[in-house]
Amino acid sequence: MAASIEIKNLTKAYNGSMVLNDISFHIKEREFIVFLGPSGCGKSTLLRMIAGLENLSDGEIWMDGKRLDTLAPGHRNISMVFQNYALYPHMSVEENMTFGLKNIGTEKSVIKQRLSEAARILEIEHLLNRKPAELSGGQRQRVAIGRAIVREPSAFLFDEPLSNLDAALRSRTRIELAQLHQRVNTTMIYVTHDQVEAMTLADRIVILNNKGIEQIGTPIEIYQRPASKFVAGFVGSPAMNFFDVDKVEELNGKAVIHIDQFAAIHSTINTHRLPLAQRFEMGIRAEDIIITEKDEPAHATGKITFIERLGDRTLVYVSLESGKMLIAEASSKRHLQTNQHVGLNIDFDSVHLFDESEKAYHGGEL
Repeated sequence: MAASIEIKNLTKAYNGSMVLNDISFHIKEREFIVFLGPSGCGKSTLLRMIAGLENLSDGEIWMDGKRLDTLAPGHRNISMVFQNYALYPHMSVEENMTFGLKNIGTEKSVIKQRLSEAARILEIEHLLNRKPAELSGGQRQRVAIGRAIVREPSAFLFDEPLSNLDAALRSRTRIELAQLHQRVNTTMIYVTHDQVEAMTLADRIVILNNKGIEQIGTPIEIYQRPASKFVAGFVGSPAMNFFDVDKVEELNGKAVIHIDQFAAIHSTINTHRLPLAQRFEMGIRAEDIIITEKDEPAHATGKITFIERLGDRTLVYVSLESGKMLIAEASSKRHLQTNQHVGLNIDFDSVHLFDESEKAYHGGEL
């Protein structure tokens, strides 16, 4: 049965050094939640506290209305899949997957049924008699996941489970995990530093940074409407372009943004939401900058210094006269060259503003 999990005012410190400070949020039943953030932000520590492998300095964790953090790890009805698989090398796949059930005295018929179902879901029936040394990295990861599935937990916890796999295998296994969530239909919490994993797997993403939560939202909310400059710069590849704003004026209730070497940018951001008498930065993603020929009307001009061809798209690094560099995106079929002078047009609807506290403001807000 899937579980809902609630984090209440959770704090974690090591020897007086704060890692997480008074964070609270709620995970719904059957939700696929991803903890995303830079190294050292506390995402794995948070996962381990939910599992019972780390103690809380303060706060509470609840699952389905019952206090969880007071229970021993084995009594939490949670299964965890680790980065390093943690398989017993002297045991077969079948023995690895059923070891935990045998330890708690589960009936043989139940063990057999759960093993058969997990092996079918993960398509590893043909591997049950092999030892871990005879398996590939992807197969070992499936066995580790299978060991978690046979317990039929209320929630699965994944701690960067794909980081040891090569790029192609990571992509395939990512799809398998998404399909697994649909089949087992239970709550999953997943830790990663990989944005692609977070964006493709999550129902919602929890962005962690600087001892707290920067934003919680769906992948599209996180990407299109970041709550802060940190989120805007952290999520997305390439990172969002940022520019110092000279001044912001108001026209018909919308912000007109003035930036050195750019024509006035008539955004759709409502000025009544903006704080008064503050300095701002403007943000714009690469795909929202349109490259034109130099002699066409444009908001700014610059010279191409580097072209990064990625197959499905091309990233174009353009230097403005001030020396400021920005990254724009072009079709892979576009014929561009280094040292070429080009025009740059901004998609007004896709402009973001950030105030001095790095809070974000977007177009279309009420």
